[in-house]
Formats: sequence, C-alpha cells, structure tokens
Amino acid sequence: MYICLVFKDQYVLSYYYVIGQPLGSVRFDIIALIKNNSQYLFHIFLFFSKFLFYLIFLTQKIKFIFIIKLEKKDMYPKLFGVIDSYTVMMILALLSAVITLFLYTKNKINKLEKIDLLIVICVTLVAGLLFANFYQNIYDLIKYKKEYHYTTAITFYGGLIGGAIFFFIMYFKFYKKHHPGIMKYIIRIAPICICLAHTLGRIGCFLEGCCYGIDSNAWYSLYFSSLGRSVIPTNLYEAVFVFIIFIVLLILLKKKNYLYTLPLYMFSYSIFRFLIEFIRGDDRAKIGVLSPSQYISILLFICAFITIALIRKHLKDEK
Repeated sequence: MYICLVFKDQYVLSYYYVIGQPLGSVRFDIIALIKNNSQYLFHIFLFFSKFLFYLIFLTQKIKFIFIIKLEKKDMYPKLFGVIDSYTVMMILALLSAVITLFLYTKNKINKLEKIDLLIVICVTLVAGLLFANFYQNIYDLIKYKKEYHYTTAITFYGGLIGGAIFFFIMYFKFYKKHHPGIMKYIIRIAPICICLAHTLGRIGCFLEGCCYGIDSNAWYSLYFSSLGRSVIPTNLYEAVFVFIIFIVLLILLKKKNYLYTLPLYMFSYSIFRFLIEFIRGDDRAKIGVLSPSQYISILLFICAFITIALIRKHLKDEK
C-alpha cells in the first residue's frame, strides 16, 4: 500500500491522499519527513509528489509512507508577507506578453512601427483589464442579484474579449493605415503571448487561493488552507494546460512558421475550459445548465472556424 500523511499542528489531517487506504493496513519500509518552510512551492510540490506516488503505486515495486508537515497558513495572498501575490503575477503576465511580442517582431518591423504598436498594445491592455473587471461584476450580478456589491476582481474571458475588441478597433481605425503589413506577424504571435500571460495569471490565482475546483481527497487534489479542505486545483491544471499550448504553438511557429496558431489556440482552450468548468468548486453562476464561461467557450470554438476562413481570405487577397 502507499500512503501520504499530512500533519497539521501534530494532528493527522488526512491519511488517504494517494489511494485512500486505512492507516492500519499500511506496511512501510521508508519514512520521509519533510519540514518545508518555503511555503511558496509547498503545495505545488505536494501535488506533483502525489502524482508520482500514484505512478509508483501502479508499478507495485516499493512500499513506503510519505509524511509532510503542513503549517497552519492560508494560501499566499502576500509574497514575503507584504506584496500582493496576485497583483505581482498579473504584472509579470502582462510584461511577459509584451516582451514576447516585441522579441518576435524585433527584426520584422521598423522603429516607428514598434512605437505605434506599443501604443496599441497599451490601450489594448488597459481595455482588457477594464473589461475583465466589468465581466466579473456582470458575473457577480447574475450570481448574487439583489445582494450584489461591486468587486475589483477580474476574469480571463472578460479581459480576452475586451482586449481583442479594442485591439481590432485600434488596428483597423488607426494602425493599418500607416502599417498595413504587420497583421501577418501579430496573428501568429498573439496566442503565444496570451498563453504565457494566462499561465502566470493562473499561478496568481493559485497563490491567491481562488478559481479552485470541487472538494476531493483523491491523489490529484490539494489541500487549500484558505478553505480548510482538499479540492481539485483547477487553477494549476489550467496553468499547466495553457503552458503546454504555449510550448506547442511556439514550436510550430519557430519550426514551421505556422499560420494557424490563433485558431489552434481557440480550439484547444475553448474545449478545455468548457470541460473544466464542470469541476470548478467556487460558486459558478448558472444560466440554464451551463456557466457563463461555458457559453463563451462554445462561442470561442465557433469563432475558431471563422478565424480560419478569415486567414485564408487574407492569404488570397495578398496573392
């Protein structure tokens, strides 16, 4: 048998993290005791260690007990006890997206085009943040109705939609007149920038303790001390999945100069987001049987086909 014990204030909090077997039935040869004071990586370490232990369990080669001391702390809303972790990750996310964009276009556009593009990107980012907050408040209004109160929280889909709308307005109204040839670069690199920023943003969600999944004591769950229970860490799942998309799209772009990175991103993320919404544990406002994010995922999936058609039309027009 394999087991992972998690101690909190010297009391056994859970002894079935890996396979759910009673303590009395476990025979162990190795006892590992970890006292981890670096809490920023603690839960991520626990998650992947449980996954590893489950694989070992399947091989039936060794038997051991793994003991971890879990300190009585919330998630990590404050880095070093001072800086808001979610804000830090959001700043890093936006900076990483902008840097990635300009690294890719470094030798492809001239200095004036870069300056004008930076202006467009800044307006897009501000609009995206405003829309992200607007969408969250609409979401809360649906959920709380008469008990609704304004929140400063933001959502990914709100930012994605608002940012995209303002980018295309800025591009077609102002930028295209002076720099008509740059869209062929933007359309390729944009989803890669989004994926990188999204990955960091979801890590921020994990540190903040939001966007978590349903209650679970399975091997793929994590203990969220801010909740006082084990849940499926959907924020980490999403971070990993989006980072994988980032790597795949980056390879396709660098190796094959792949033109359809944007629709590929839209297809893959919309399917993933639609499915993972079913195991989200934070209160999801429902419109009928689905959450608002699931309806947007369906729309994003449909828009991927439209995007392919538009790209092909653009190629024909260039010829």
